Amino acid sequence: MLISSVDGKHAFRRGALASFLGGSIVGGVLSAVALILLSGFFSRVPRTVGWLGVGVTASLALARDVGWVRINLPQAARQVPRDIFRRGSISAGLQFGFEMGTGARTYVTSSLPYVAALLVLFHLVSITSAITLGVGFGLARGLIPLIKRASRDCEVWDLRIGASAAWNAYARVLTPVGLFLILFLNLA
Repeated sequence: MLISSVDGKHAFRRGALASFLGGSIVGGVLSAVALILLSGFFSRVPRTVGWLGVGVTASLALARDVGWVRINLPQAARQVPRDIFRRGSISAGLQFGFEMGTGARTYVTSSLPYVAALLVLFHLVSITSAITLGVGFGLARGLIPLIKRASRDCEVWDLRIGASAAWNAYARVLTPVGLFLILFLNLA
C-alpha cells in the first residue's frame, strides 16, 4: 500500500506516504483530545496521587522496556485489514495512518505512551502539552515509512532493523529519554 513493487524494486507512493503521515498525526491529536475529555473524570484526584501513579507506571515502563520485567501492555494487537488498500493509496494511507496514530488497531511496542496518557488523565500537563504529546506520538508512528524510504533499499532496511543490536539498544533507550523529555518540558 505505501510501497509498491515494480520489477522487483520497491517504489514508495508519495501521496500514500504523505496521507499516512497526516493521518497518524491527526490520530495522535484525536487521542490526546479524547484523553483531555476523559480527564474530567479524574479531576478530583489529588496531584500527589496522580504523580505517584505516574511514577509507579513510569518505573514499570522503564523496567519493561529495558527488559527487566515482562508486562503485557493493553493494546489492540491486530493488523489493519487489507481491504482498506482497495480504496486507493491516498485514502488507504490516511486511514492506515489514522489507526496507527490512535493506536486503535495496532501493536504498541513502547510503554511510553501509557505514561503520557496518565499525565494527561491526571491533569499533570497543560492542554498544550497534551496536544503536543499527541502530535509527537502520531509523528513518531508516521515517520517510520519515511525513514525506510530514505534508506533506498527496503529489504535491507528490514533485515538490518530485525537483526540490529543498535536498534534494540535504541528501543531500550526510548522510554527513559522520552520520560525525561516529557517531564522536563512539563516542568520548564
